[in-house]
Amino acid sequence: MEKSISLLLSLTLILTPVFAVGAEKDVAEVPATVEIKTDPPGAEITIDLKVMGESPLKGLTLAPGEHVISTMLADYAPVEKTIFIKSGSNTSVNIVVEKEEKGIFNSSDYWWGVGVGGIILIVGVPLTILIALNTSDMG
Repeated sequence: MEKSISLLLSLTLILTPVFAVGAEKDVAEVPATVEIKTDPPGAEITIDLKVMGESPLKGLTLAPGEHVISTMLADYAPVEKTIFIKSGSNTSVNIVVEKEEKGIFNSSDYWWGVGVGGIILIVGVPLTILIALNTSDMG
């Protein structure tokens, strides 16, 4: 009888961690519900390099863990944000998208300058030659 109890106790001790690990794994894999909003709305949302649609997005289902959210909206600077999702959670993410700063250099200004410079060369070189020829006759 003692051997039976001892054997049963040994089996219980051996198998308990196996079942416990399996139960933890099931809990850890419960998807989470995510809502993503941007200010202003209408930004294209990408999660882990996959395009998900335009904000606001509601009812997304994501696996627990780390995810990278990226936004893209015309005339606004792109935003990249890393979030950590807990198993079974309802998560709301708010992202402020800011107007993109225009640099000092503007390509249209460059081409305008090239055009004006070209006109100066086209008109200026023959005019200089003409003036040189006219002044040589005076002397």
